[in-house]
Amino acid sequence: MKTAVRELYETGKKKINSDYYFALDVFNQVRDMAIAISDKKLLGEVSLDMCLIYRNLSDSVNGFKIVDSALNCFREMGDLEGQASANNFLGIFCFYSGLFQKALRYFMAAKALVESKDCPKLYLSILSNIGEVYREAKDYNNAMAYYEKAETLAILNQIDIYRAAILTNIGNISLLKNDFNEALDYYTKAFSLLDANNAIIYTGELLNKIGVIHMKNNNLNMARNCFYQAKKGFESIDNKYYLIDTLIQLFDLELQSKSSDPLPLLDQAYKIAVSCSADKKLTEIEKRFHDYYITIGEYKKALDHFTNYHYLVSKTESMNLIHKLEILKLESELVYKMPPNAMLNEIIEQQSSENKKIVDLLKEQNSVLIKQANYDTLTNMPNRRSINRKLESLTNPDIGKCHALIMIDIDHFKWVNDGMGHAYGDVCLEKIAHILIEAMNHMKGFVGRYGGEEFICIMENVDIDLVYLIAEQLRINVEGSNITYTYGEKQFKATISIGYTIIHDYINASIEEYIEIADNALYQAKSAGRNCVRMASILQ
Repeated sequence: MKTAVRELYETGKKKINSDYYFALDVFNQVRDMAIAISDKKLLGEVSLDMCLIYRNLSDSVNGFKIVDSALNCFREMGDLEGQASANNFLGIFCFYSGLFQKALRYFMAAKALVESKDCPKLYLSILSNIGEVYREAKDYNNAMAYYEKAETLAILNQIDIYRAAILTNIGNISLLKNDFNEALDYYTKAFSLLDANNAIIYTGELLNKIGVIHMKNNNLNMARNCFYQAKKGFESIDNKYYLIDTLIQLFDLELQSKSSDPLPLLDQAYKIAVSCSADKKLTEIEKRFHDYYITIGEYKKALDHFTNYHYLVSKTESMNLIHKLEILKLESELVYKMPPNAMLNEIIEQQSSENKKIVDLLKEQNSVLIKQANYDTLTNMPNRRSINRKLESLTNPDIGKCHALIMIDIDHFKWVNDGMGHAYGDVCLEKIAHILIEAMNHMKGFVGRYGGEEFICIMENVDIDLVYLIAEQLRINVEGSNITYTYGEKQFKATISIGYTIIHDYINASIEEYIEIADNALYQAKSAGRNCVRMASILQ
């Protein structure tokens, strides 16, 4: 049994840096088995590995829950190194939740447990983490003191990969001070210590940092080379989470260099971030989408992304507060063994409720903005933007069927406005739009306002013989509605002219060409005296 459990455990460990969720699933199975066979050592080990994944996923709450069980195992076993590792993770999860004082307390507790033990990797990791807390507090002198102590230990024990991580942290301080050349020196030195084949994530992160500095120094080709090396590495281990950052950096680079279209890179990053539920990274991506569309004057798209960006910011800020409170609650109940705090539970519930209200409100506001961007406000039907999207979404019709593109124009609409005023013209537009919407809903078609007094109907997978009958019925419905107007002391009925084209091979022409063909047919209907239907040539 123990051999089988260990084999399963090794299966998970092989995926610990690539497929986080697969590894977590395997480790959960191993935890259950370890509990069943009372193997405390295995339970502690696998719990720490799960903490490593939760750290990489920035999931502090689940990490905090798991690390407590590891801490209990190591306490029962009298394993001081294991206890120090658990305290180190407790500090990491507090740090990621913004609880820096508590993080420092856990790191110091971990340090006290092993400073007289022979476990240099763990000890220098703890020292480096203490340095990170001071760096976050902008106490760079204390941060450097702990980093340098950790680096000395790494040199003495020839632990290059840990030394590289420490040098990276020191480089981060240089970057915060805007000393780009010094930061580049530290990052380059760190990179030289790594085996690119066995430390793909570390090397990828460093390549991204080095690439960013090259971008700041306008060495764009060197930056591009770094980013593509990082991209290749992350793709080789199928690590989508880290790949997102590289794609974002590549977007920034191509935007700066203006050498190629940067949007496909940001689109790819967006799709991966959605699949990983990486809200923080999605926030960065939405901000870049917004800024990009502003610069090229596509303000409707910019508005969509601006709304998404603020939705994600509000959601993330609210969730961060909830996570911080949950960490405090877990610390109280799990670490200090205190009874549940009713007041803290109530605060968490209230904040969760407020978060839900914020998310629901932003979703509602987003829906309104989307409707405003895609629907005509007068007729409440899809606008030209939506029509184009509908046309872009079409594929070839089914065998034996066709698509129909029907273009409609209100006859003598200028007479309506000149004779009755623009307010009555709007009423006329609304009434005819309602007739068309009702007819298309009944026939399962699509209709939108193309602009002014023009409308477009799209019928998918219909019998060719029915298209003329459908168009003629639309004309009859409008004529029979008895919408009248006065012009030049004469009374007229509102009527429509219709031109349409039949499509068998949708990829045979562009959307603009199809619209032009239907528009030519509409012109023929107008020339034939109006209030009639004309068909354009069939596109095979």
